Amino acid sequence: MALPYSFGTGTQFNRLFASQLQVDLEALAAVTLDAQTANRIFAGPASGGAAAPTFRTQVLADLPATRFKASSLNRDMTLATGNVAYTGVGFLPKAILFFSNVNGTARASWGYTTSATAGDNSCIFDDNGDAAGTYAIAVTNCIYLETGGANNQKAVLVSFDSDGFTLAWTKTGVPTGTGTAMFLAFG
Repeated sequence: MALPYSFGTGTQFNRLFASQLQVDLEALAAVTLDAQTANRIFAGPASGGAAAPTFRTQVLADLPATRFKASSLNRDMTLATGNVAYTGVGFLPKAILFFSNVNGTARASWGYTTSATAGDNSCIFDDNGDAAGTYAIAVTNCIYLETGGANNQKAVLVSFDSDGFTLAWTKTGVPTGTGTAMFLAFG
């Protein structure tokens, strides 16, 4: 099939293309939609096979899958500094909230992590080493468990893993007891 224009200089082709593009854009700009009832979305069918989109009520299947897992971990406060992988979450987390306590004490921390990047781990904790009933903020740790004085275990995120996460624990002094962290992981 012979084309009605030449590709030699492109002039005729460019004119034809520009003319058709203008027609297409004008037609697109003229598209309008009828007024609709509030709280409706423009989408394909809520179930079944493919069909033209209409305005309809949103259903759960329209929302992206949000994963979360509530669980806990324990930390023997006498253990040395080191990395620990926690598995069983069931997905690659994007953020984790931690609610931590040294068992049998009034010492706790509340923290979060969103990445292994500096500044994306933070917590508030009982700073009983300084004075009873005082709190401090650690902007480099997602868990800070103090057992008195300068004796503590702190954790920072190393990585989010396919089935959990890895924390780097740092031991300072001679802490005792067991730390427990309840956590909520979001995927």
